Amino acid sequence: MTPPADQGTGRLGDTIIAPLQPPADVHLDDTSDNILKPLAGFREKMTGKLVQPYTRWTQHPSRNLGLRFAPPYGQGDEENRMLNELGGFGFGYLWGAQGRAANLGKAAKAAQDDTAQVKQGLTAAWQGKAADSAAEKLDDFSKASGEYLGTVNGFSQLLHQLWQTVRKPILDLGQVPENGGQAPKKFLDAHKPEDTDGLLMFMDRLDEAIKWGRDNGDGIELSSLWGNARSGSEVARSQEYGTGPIAPQDIRGMSVDLDTDYNSKWSDMFCRQMDEYCQQYSDAMDAYRQYIRNAHTAATNGLRAFSDGLNVPTDPFGRLQLGADSGSGGHDKGSSGRNDGGGGDSKPPSSGGGGDTKPQQATVPPQVGPTPAQPQTPPAQPDPNQNPVTHKPLEVDPSTGQPYPIDPRTGEAVKTEHEAPDTVTVQHGEHKITMSEPDDHGKMAVSIGDGTGHDKAYQLDFGDQADKADKAPGTGAGAAQGDPAARPHDGSAPP
Repeated sequence: MTPPADQGTGRLGDTIIAPLQPPADVHLDDTSDNILKPLAGFREKMTGKLVQPYTRWTQHPSRNLGLRFAPPYGQGDEENRMLNELGGFGFGYLWGAQGRAANLGKAAKAAQDDTAQVKQGLTAAWQGKAADSAAEKLDDFSKASGEYLGTVNGFSQLLHQLWQTVRKPILDLGQVPENGGQAPKKFLDAHKPEDTDGLLMFMDRLDEAIKWGRDNGDGIELSSLWGNARSGSEVARSQEYGTGPIAPQDIRGMSVDLDTDYNSKWSDMFCRQMDEYCQQYSDAMDAYRQYIRNAHTAATNGLRAFSDGLNVPTDPFGRLQLGADSGSGGHDKGSSGRNDGGGGDSKPPSSGGGGDTKPQQATVPPQVGPTPAQPQTPPAQPDPNQNPVTHKPLEVDPSTGQPYPIDPRTGEAVKTEHEAPDTVTVQHGEHKITMSEPDDHGKMAVSIGDGTGHDKAYQLDFGDQADKADKAPGTGAGAAQGDPAARPHDGSAPP
């Protein structure tokens, strides 16, 4: 039963260690800040020369009064607040964390399988009440491993859902300036910043026409009579040579030439051109802000679902600690290691979604009836480390760490030769765990070393509780013989 310390390949526990590897395809530069960098160029264009004709025409009295124009870039809550709140997402870190959690789930599954294998071998080679107790402890460990498996797998799913829910709309937002056929790209492709100087110049000429009318009054408005036929003079240069003011909305239907050279820029055509320009700018901003709202909503919902899904047990193995199940007969069936006051076995999330996953708080019933009498002070117990006959310290067996049995007449230690128990050692690097085969009383020695030379030794007791009660101090043969099983354990129930 005693394998060598260096067991080579195929060691029990190798299947647990194998999945604990760094996840693949982790790119730490995959962040929302990097994804949204292209928006800086879009912002510069939409707040530069392209916005000047827009802000001026959307307030002009000759604009199409039936059109709605969005506020220019910089006046929306989306680009001023929501966009800033979308920064700081480390999608590469989220991807790596979900991969590590998934690997922990694989290790937990391997631990559960290995525990089943250990139990099978144990029950085949060891029978009795102590063996049954040891098997039950293995069952408790397997159950805790199953809860831990569900916890880390659920956490991995939560991380993956958060990554997927938030990253896609932010990626779409970052590609807004390059999305073919979309309103922002359509506007940027149709208009160049250097073209805005001409638009502003013709807007000045339009204002002059509204103020002074045509030059010399020689123009004849024929467009209303012959459709597209046009014959009109240029804008007057001053009130002295003009035909008089023109109503801003009337000039939308007049053919006043706003150009000063041999080309023509008719007032009605220019008004429609500016309406179209501003409509495209407005559509671009509407689409851009909608992308921001989509990403912000997805991030908010994703973080809320992630937070709701984190209601999981924090320490499924807590009840396996020595003393954790004191007073419950060794089996804490109603606790899952959580300290939220909830009863019953905790259920890890089966998916990354949110929902009603808030912890259920246990209701403590009020105390009723008379106050119970206070227990009397128990009689002083004999010192378990003192020989009851000679009143000297008990002599300890170095091989077991327990006192030798004593002769009830003389008080001398009874040293009998016994065969050293078989041991098994599991080693990984400098860390080593050595466990002895349980003896006839269900006692097992465990030694843990970390490579520093300061090994820690423990004694586990899987003996039957009824046998220990018979050997309690002051009762039965155990008291007379100084049986180690009769020693109290810090006033708590025997382990």
